Amino acid sequence: MKKLLNQTSFYILILLFSSTSLYKSQVDFTVTTNVCAGSSQTLTAQVGTLSVLAYSWAVLPVGPVFSNPGGSVTGISFPAAGNYTIGLGALYSSGYSYTTQVVNVYPLPVIGITQSSATTCIASNFPMFTKPIHLVASGASTYTWSPLSVNTSSAAIDVRPSANTCYTVIGSAAGCEGMASICVSVVPQFSIEVSPNPALRCLPDSAMLSISVTDTNAVGPSSAFTYSWTDGSLPITISSYFSSTVFVFPSTASSYTAEVFDSRDCVSFPKVVSVDVQNCTGIKAQTFSFNDARFYPNPVSDKLFFDSPTSISQLHVINALGQKVYSQTSLTKSGCIDMRSFPAGVYYLNYTRSSETKSIRGVKVD
Repeated sequence: MKKLLNQTSFYILILLFSSTSLYKSQVDFTVTTNVCAGSSQTLTAQVGTLSVLAYSWAVLPVGPVFSNPGGSVTGISFPAAGNYTIGLGALYSSGYSYTTQVVNVYPLPVIGITQSSATTCIASNFPMFTKPIHLVASGASTYTWSPLSVNTSSAAIDVRPSANTCYTVIGSAAGCEGMASICVSVVPQFSIEVSPNPALRCLPDSAMLSISVTDTNAVGPSSAFTYSWTDGSLPITISSYFSSTVFVFPSTASSYTAEVFDSRDCVSFPKVVSVDVQNCTGIKAQTFSFNDARFYPNPVSDKLFFDSPTSISQLHVINALGQKVYSQTSLTKSGCIDMRSFPAGVYYLNYTRSSETKSIRGVKVD
């Protein structure tokens, strides 16, 4: 019904204004002729010096909406794209005056965003940053992204949010703008443990440190995990930087930082372990009951002998990369290890007796 009335009023307006009019040049209005869908503007009738009895605004085709179709000043809004003819008529005591103008209303660009992933995770603790997410916008010719520290008009960007973040892009085409948003979630970091913590290096032996992961936020089997240690001291005082179990031999009290990367290459929270250093000469035998076990000669070139007051239940030889190269269980109180085939280098002897585990550092020479 409103559509019919609007069309009828427009045709009546044109019909009246097509008849003889004494004051055709007296009425006018200014309008922006190229606009975007969804915009609005104010129209003001310009009628010269004559007194106007009534005003009438009309538009074809229907769609735009007048706020005051019978006033000298009216607002007009354009909800949809199209080409529209706006008419203004003025009624004087002795005649009519009219005018028309065409407005081109352009559609808003429809903006879309795709993302390489909806989630990311912390990829580095030092410095802290996340794995990049690739965002690509479409539907316009130029773009403005937020929030970003650097402005860019590119359709494609990489983002590294440190927390859950929603990104908005405004796309511009033919002077009109559209908008779209997309969100990226940061998955929680997982925790690790290092044992023992704190640790003790009892000279002249080394101390063994082991990483364990029990946090369910870590993804993948343990075989897919990779390990990283940071030794802040020089010279190097750690057997390996990339093993779950390492041996450390600092000369003074030191600390080491452990990290784990799961199957997604997401990093754990860092874990710092402190290692104290003591000269254990004179400590009571019951406190360190395994100190009287002997491995000799050290350095060794062929066979390494050992003897102990009680039987050794497990014996492992680990190279400087943290790899187990020799293992034996249920040993007697004495014996030997044939090391002639071992490459020259540093090795760690990890042995268990009476539920107590200890490791010492040995050197193989050619």
